[in-house]
Amino acid sequence: MLENVDSAKITTIVDNDTTQPMLKTSWGLSFFVELFSNEPPQKNVVLADTSGSFKTFAENTSELNVDLSQVEAILITHWHKDHYGALTKVLELIPQGIPVYTPLENPGEEKAIKKAGGTPIPSENPTNIVKGCITTGRIKNEKTIAEHSLAINIKNKGLMILVGCSHPGVCKIVQQAQKITENKPVYGVAGGFHISSKEEGIKTSECLKKANLRLISPCHCTGETAKKTMKEIMRKEYMENGSGTIITI
Repeated sequence: MLENVDSAKITTIVDNDTTQPMLKTSWGLSFFVELFSNEPPQKNVVLADTSGSFKTFAENTSELNVDLSQVEAILITHWHKDHYGALTKVLELIPQGIPVYTPLENPGEEKAIKKAGGTPIPSENPTNIVKGCITTGRIKNEKTIAEHSLAINIKNKGLMILVGCSHPGVCKIVQQAQKITENKPVYGVAGGFHISSKEEGIKTSECLKKANLRLISPCHCTGETAKKTMKEIMRKEYMENGSGTIITI
């Protein structure tokens, strides 16, 4: 059974765009995820992807006063450099031996992770990371790039899902998250949706509306036309995203 947390704060450290002019941009994605529980008082921190640019990552974490020493686990959504390229250098900044959850074995990269002080944990199936936080696991029979996402169970809200590039499709990922959590409601989804056209924006918005999402925040590999279309359809549920964006639930 997946526990819940009382609140979550999700900071976009790196994205192709920015919502704060003093921050840098780079093609890639990284989320700093803080989870809070009241009884007993507890805080857990997870890093979802590290982007491909360590320079951008380091400068933005400094500007945002992000404390990397608090990170307890790292999720790498998939083996594309714009999502894990900075990983080995990031590992040098955080506690040694930290678990790094990946969607599939990758001997060469796992060797590099170990050398940098991390502990690679291939997680093809759903895996609990910290309190209230689980990986979705790979979607079975999906022939796209091996990818998993992060689902956070927030009390009285539901699941907040963080996606990397949504190669299997963001709607399939939402369905997968519900499947592995006994159909918990989904509050929102943020990250790369891997769509670009108006038609894709309409189709994605329609399926997310059916799931009764209260927040969507596409970024990274989501094209501007698709974003504009989803913003027009989703309206108050839509939130701009980029380096420096903070989602508090």
